[in-house]
Amino acid sequence: MKTPFNRQITISILLTAAVLILAFAFQGSRGIWQPDEGYYVGTAVTMIKDHSFLIPKLGEEIFLEKPPMLYWGIIAAIKTFGQTELACRLFNAVCFVLTAALTGLLCFSLFGKKLNAFLCAFIYATMAVPFTAANFITPDTSLALWTTASILCFWLGLNADSQRRNFFKIIFYISLGLGFLTKGPAVLVPCIGMFAYLLLTEQTKKFFFALWTLPGILLFLSIGLGWYFYVSVKVPGAAAYFFDNQIWGRLVTEKYQRNPEPLKVFMYIPILLFGSLPWTAVWLEKTKQFKTTILSPNWWKNLSRYPSRLFLLSVSLVPLLIISLANSRLPLYSLPLFPIIAIVVCPLWTDKLQPLLDRANVKALTKPVLLSSLWILLLLFSRLALAHFHNSEKDARALWTEIKPYIPNGNYEIITLDQRADGLLFYGAQEVENITRKNDPYPTFSMPETMESEFVEMINNDLVYLFIINGKNKFNSISNTLKQKNIDIKTIELEHEKWLLIINQEKMSRNEK
Repeated sequence: MKTPFNRQITISILLTAAVLILAFAFQGSRGIWQPDEGYYVGTAVTMIKDHSFLIPKLGEEIFLEKPPMLYWGIIAAIKTFGQTELACRLFNAVCFVLTAALTGLLCFSLFGKKLNAFLCAFIYATMAVPFTAANFITPDTSLALWTTASILCFWLGLNADSQRRNFFKIIFYISLGLGFLTKGPAVLVPCIGMFAYLLLTEQTKKFFFALWTLPGILLFLSIGLGWYFYVSVKVPGAAAYFFDNQIWGRLVTEKYQRNPEPLKVFMYIPILLFGSLPWTAVWLEKTKQFKTTILSPNWWKNLSRYPSRLFLLSVSLVPLLIISLANSRLPLYSLPLFPIIAIVVCPLWTDKLQPLLDRANVKALTKPVLLSSLWILLLLFSRLALAHFHNSEKDARALWTEIKPYIPNGNYEIITLDQRADGLLFYGAQEVENITRKNDPYPTFSMPETMESEFVEMINNDLVYLFIINGKNKFNSISNTLKQKNIDIKTIELEHEKWLLIINQEKMSRNEK
């Protein structure tokens, strides 16, 4: 018995509404957190202030850590809706919804059931890691959008009817270009899995020796590399930094300090399993079937007969291997793999739900609806609790509230020591600078100044300086250094073992003279 048409529409509307609520609810309740959110929001605010939308700057520094797509998204939302935390997270929320939708479309194109499309989108949106990532301002959520779009268009470029294949191939290259503008070469990692699929199915010529291949590649190069070329011409040293920061330094060396230890090769497996809960729990019921499926040599031998299975394995296992072997590893690097997990588990859940949908008795759906609603409420409560019940030392909004009464009316500069606070730029700080005492600080394009060089600037500039120091030992060290130089300071103790040191500029100038 087929599911009644009206019931399908009702379920589709409810699942779509749930995805939208998960994407946008309480996005503005939490302040900007350091360091990552401070980087991106601080850069976007500086770009607006300077009317410079091609060369990113963070305060006074040229900031080339990431391409500009995320900055542009934040800027567009701020220009449209005002300078609020909600506006800053709006771009990620939209990308989250679109990724869920594309995940559903990919599932439908692979398995051909309309129920799969809406359920798969819902599964992705209610997975713990994608939901959490959508609330944090990083490029990972938008990167997942473009990788999912490229995977979908690649599949349709091979399997759609002849009239539409070239169209999807063009969109494939455009998606790669936009992904390159989002997080550089990271968007190409799933492509290696796609090319592996072409080799295994002997379709390499079919895909590449086509009418629109050359225009597609040119589109990718112009969209994805145009900004890199412009900045490399305008900013000396940018090209070398891009190569080191986004390719060689992250894949091969340990200089970016992102979990390079050998045992961290396995870090993504628990992240993928537990981060996709509650939906991967269905695999526990299928453990006996694993012996006759993926644990069976015959299953692997016959894999070529099932192109959709082979494709999903190629675009999941190959990228997983690449990000695991790279020397730079962070949990959200695995985010583009979650749409694939959603597609893999979706048919298992459809098989469980379809008998309930076929029944004439609506009460049969009470339990799954109730459990899904409780899970959604739990996710939303976790987002709200993170904002209102977790007093985080990373919160730039709370820090600004603490120091705002001490901000002078004239010109001033906020200085941090090896603990960035760029999010203060979003809340109205004139200038925020990070200095260092480390011999090997984190490598950025504009490296932080040392304490000694900053002290020379302090003598020559007519500014009020406000030092934000984290940790008792750093506080004692900086205080003693300033006192030894006969610099008069005012000390205010803040929350989370932080101190605000305000330098009396007039007395400092007098003492130096």
